[in-house]
Amino acid sequence: MIIINLDGCKKVTDQSDKVFDDNETKVNDVDDKSSSEELSSNEDSSEEEMIINESENDEADEIAPVSFADAESAYMAFLEGRLEAETGAFFIPDEDGYGGFPEGIYNLDRLRAAAAEYNMTGSTVKYSIEDFDSDGNSTLVLLFESNDPSFLSSVFFINYENKSGGAPLSINYSYEYGYRSDAALYKDGSIVISGSNGAGAHGSSIYQVQADGTVVETADMNTFWGSFANSMPYYIPGADTSEVEHTITDDSEIMVSTVTINGKTSFCAGQRAEDGDVAAMEDAFIKEMQGRGAEYISEEDYDLLTGGLYPSGDVVEFTDAGYYGGSNLYLHPYLEVKEDRLFSKDEDFLAYYSYPVVTLSDKDYDSFPKLSEALDEYFRDYSASHDYQKDKFFKTKEREYEELGNKAYKLADRTTEAVVTRGDELAFSIKMIQKYSEYYELTSMMEYGVTFDAASGQQLALTDIIADEDEFIKAVKNSVDTHYGSSPSAKQISSLIDTSLTDLTGIPWSLDNGGVTLYLRGVQNSYPIMLSFDEAGSAIKPQYSRSAADYISPIEAGEGILADLDNDSDSELISLSLVQREDGCCREIAVNIDGRSRKIQTFEEGNDYFLRQAYLIAADSSYKLYLFGNYGAGEDRLAIFDLTGAEVNEVVAFGDSYSNVSDMAFFPFEGENSGKNSLLCDPYYMILGSTPYCIDAVYAYRTYSAYSAYEPIADTPYYIPTAVNRLTLKRDLEADLLDENGDYFTGNTKTAVKGDICYVYRIVPDLGAYLDLLFDDGDIVRVYPDSYSAPDSIGGVPAADIFDGISEYVY
Repeated sequence: MIIINLDGCKKVTDQSDKVFDDNETKVNDVDDKSSSEELSSNEDSSEEEMIINESENDEADEIAPVSFADAESAYMAFLEGRLEAETGAFFIPDEDGYGGFPEGIYNLDRLRAAAAEYNMTGSTVKYSIEDFDSDGNSTLVLLFESNDPSFLSSVFFINYENKSGGAPLSINYSYEYGYRSDAALYKDGSIVISGSNGAGAHGSSIYQVQADGTVVETADMNTFWGSFANSMPYYIPGADTSEVEHTITDDSEIMVSTVTINGKTSFCAGQRAEDGDVAAMEDAFIKEMQGRGAEYISEEDYDLLTGGLYPSGDVVEFTDAGYYGGSNLYLHPYLEVKEDRLFSKDEDFLAYYSYPVVTLSDKDYDSFPKLSEALDEYFRDYSASHDYQKDKFFKTKEREYEELGNKAYKLADRTTEAVVTRGDELAFSIKMIQKYSEYYELTSMMEYGVTFDAASGQQLALTDIIADEDEFIKAVKNSVDTHYGSSPSAKQISSLIDTSLTDLTGIPWSLDNGGVTLYLRGVQNSYPIMLSFDEAGSAIKPQYSRSAADYISPIEAGEGILADLDNDSDSELISLSLVQREDGCCREIAVNIDGRSRKIQTFEEGNDYFLRQAYLIAADSSYKLYLFGNYGAGEDRLAIFDLTGAEVNEVVAFGDSYSNVSDMAFFPFEGENSGKNSLLCDPYYMILGSTPYCIDAVYAYRTYSAYSAYEPIADTPYYIPTAVNRLTLKRDLEADLLDENGDYFTGNTKTAVKGDICYVYRIVPDLGAYLDLLFDDGDIVRVYPDSYSAPDSIGGVPAADIFDGISEYVY
C-alpha cells in the first residue's frame, strides 16, 4: 500500500514546574505610567490639539445568525473561516495508539496549521466541491499544496452532515503525497497514489470515495526489481512476513509485479533467467510466495487483470481558495512613520516630530475595498492636520530657542505612535499614543483610538457598538472595581469615570480581540480602562463583541490586555513590567496576570537586551507570549512563553541558540513600500523580516504561522527581498536553471554573459544556502554563495567582481 501516513503529531507542552510559585509577588498597579499625581508639562496639550475624529454615522446593522440552505453554503462558510469541522472515525488512533493526522475540531486556520506542522511545511490552500457518485451529496475536497516540493501536500475530504450537536462538518478522510510520490483524484471519486517503495520498488494504490466521504481501497499494485522482491510478503494481506527463505540475490534481474484486489493477491514474474542456478533460485522464490498466499499468474493474465483498474475519466481541478492567512478573516496592515527634525542655523538639534500613517496590503484592498478607501481618506486628512501642527510646533520651538539661548533650551520631541489593536473581518482598530518629551524625559502622554467597521468602512463612535448604554456603564464601573480597585490611581480613575460616563459620545476608545478600552483623560495623561466582552455581556452589539478564536494582540509595557487564558469565561488582565537601565536596556522582565507577577528574565550587566515588540498570540487553543528583541551582540531572537491556563511556562528562552526564529516583526520595507513596516494581526500569516547577508539583500522577509507546540514555522524556506535591486554581470556566470516559477531544477544550466541584467529573486541564507536570480529574459537560476565570509563569493569569486550594482554591505 502506497498511502503515506506519518506518525501522529503530538502537542508539545512545557512540563516545567516553573509556574507561579514562591517568587510570586502581588502587583497592584499594572499601569505604571498612570499615577495619582499628574505629570506636568511646559507644552500645551489642549483638547484642540488632540487629533481625534469621531464618527457621526448611523449604527451598523447586526449580523444575522448563520444558517445553511445546502452543503455548498456550509463548505463556503468553512472556507471563509465561519464554520468548524470535526475529524471522523478514520482519524481515531488504533489500539497501538497510532492515529496519523491528529484528531480535533478545526476551522480552516487551525487545519492548515496542523497540516503544516504535520508535514513540516507551509502550503497554498486550494479546494474543489465534488459530487463523486452524482447522488446530490457533495464533498468538499481541500488541498494544502506544499510550498516546498521536498515536503508533502495534504488532501482532506469534508462532508456536511447537518447534525444537531457538534460541528456540522465532518473530516472523513485524508492522504498525503509528494517528495517521492504522486497522486491524482478523479471526478468519479477514484484516487490513484503512486510512488517509490525504495530504490528498486514502485507501487500504486487505487481508492474509491464513498457517498459519506469515507474511502476504501480497491486495488494495490507493486513492482519489485531483483533482490527488492524479497519484501513482497509485506504486500500480501495476512501473509507470513518472516524472513524469506529462498531469497532473490543481486544475481537475478527478475521483475515481480503484484496486484491485490478484495484481499486476494496475484503476481507475475518477468525478466526471468532462462536456466541455471539463478533460474532455480527464482523458481524457489515463486513457490515460496505461493505458499504464503499469493496466486502466480502469467504476465498476460496480469495485464488483463490490471488493465481496467486505472480510472480513465477527468481529474479533479482545484481552485485557489484565495487564502491569505485567516481565509481573508484577518487584515495585514503596514505602518509608515512620517518624521521631521528641526535644526537651528548653527545646526543645533532643536525638535523632533513624527506621526503614523496606516495602510492595508494589496490583498486587503481587494477584500476590504470600503475599509481601504476609508483608511486612505482618514489618513489623508490626518496627515494634513499633523503637517499643520508640526509647522506650528517648530515655529514655537524656534522662538523659544531664540529667547532662551542654546544652554537654557531643552530639546523637544512630539510624537504620535500607532498600535493596531484589532484587524479582522469585523473591525479595524488603531490605538494612537501622543507623547511629549523634553530632553528625552516624557512629560505627557495621551491615548485615543480610531475604529472602523471592516466591511462598510464606517468610522465608529463608541455609541455605535453599544447595544444598551445603561448596562454598558454598569459593566464599566464593575470592571473598574474588579481590575483597578487597589491601584494607586483608583481615586483618580473613579473621579474620571463619574464625569466621563455622562457622555459616551466623547470618550476616546479602541477595540481589541478581548474587549473595549476606554481612555479617560486627565490633565496630561490618559488612563486606559479595559472592559472585556465577557464583562460587557449583551451591552455590546454581537457583531463587535465576538472575536476570532485565533488572533494577535500587541502588549505594551506598563499597559494590559484582557484574554480568557483558562477558558472559564472570565478574562484575565495580562501585562508586562520592565525594569530598564539608563541606556534603555532591560534589567528585568516580568509577566503579570491578574495581579500575580512572574519574573521571566534577569539580564546581567553586559548582556544588553532591548525588547522591540511583544504580542499575545492565540492559536490552536493556546496562548503564547511572543517577545521580539535584540539580545547580545546585535543578535535578534524570539522568546516565547506559554500563558495557557493563566500560568507562565517557558517555551523558547531568551537568546536560545536552539531557536530557529531570529526574524523580527516591524522591520522596514524598501522600494515600492519604502519606509513601511509590517504589523501583525494574522497568526497564520506573520510577515517577519531579517537581514540575510547574502550578496545584495539588506532586508528580506518570509511569512510564518503560529503553532501551539513550540515556535512559529516559516511557510517557505526562502526569503523575499523587500526591494528589487538591478544587478549587471561583470563577467560570465554559469548556474543551474530552474523552471519558470523557480520551484524545480530543469536539469539544465544557463550561462549568463557579461552585461546581462538580473535581480535577487529569493534567498536561503542558512547552511547550504542558495540564491535565486531572475534575469531580464525571465530565466531563474540558482547559485550557491558563501555567506559566512565577507565579502560574499560565488565559486571562490567575490560577488563584487561578478555583479555591478550591489548595495553597501551591512555587517
